[in-house]
Amino acid sequence: GVGSEEYFIDSEIVFAYFKTYDVSSNTSYLFANSMVSYVFILNVSNPNNETFLFDDLLVSFNDFAVKDGNSVSGTTELIRYCNSFGSSDLDYQLPSGSSRLMVFTGTGELSNLELMGLKNDTTFSTMILNGHIGEDVHVGSGLIFTEMSFCMISETELMYNVVLHEDQSFSFRNDSPNVSYE
Repeated sequence: GVGSEEYFIDSEIVFAYFKTYDVSSNTSYLFANSMVSYVFILNVSNPNNETFLFDDLLVSFNDFAVKDGNSVSGTTELIRYCNSFGSSDLDYQLPSGSSRLMVFTGTGELSNLELMGLKNDTTFSTMILNGHIGEDVHVGSGLIFTEMSFCMISETELMYNVVLHEDQSFSFRNDSPNVSYE
């Protein structure tokens, strides 16, 4: 049961893919001239004795950042992903003692400065994953800070990978955070 024990959740970005593309100059409804579509995969582990229910996730990719204690200062935030989850959705529940890969996707505008920052070899991510166990015990990952070395696949594609071997690939659908790989 929920008592005086300490609870925490562990999460790590293990894969990220960014694809940038130019927006037609005839599209006057968008502020920026460039856009980015992205996929990132988290490995989430629940070492607790009870099921973890996801509440919200915030991930920020920055062109430069420095961690100082429990805070991070950076220069330009390139991409910001923020989502809240319904705890009744089984896709966002993690049983006791388990871990799994979860995919998150998005699309956003990029200014010229953000586009140049994204194409650096190194990007810094910060992440906070919050949830709860039982009815009233808040559980969070704390601030997770990662220096990520990206591989330029092409002029418009970047990839970060710490989990797959060359002969493996991911599979996922847009309507679920579940990921499989072979």
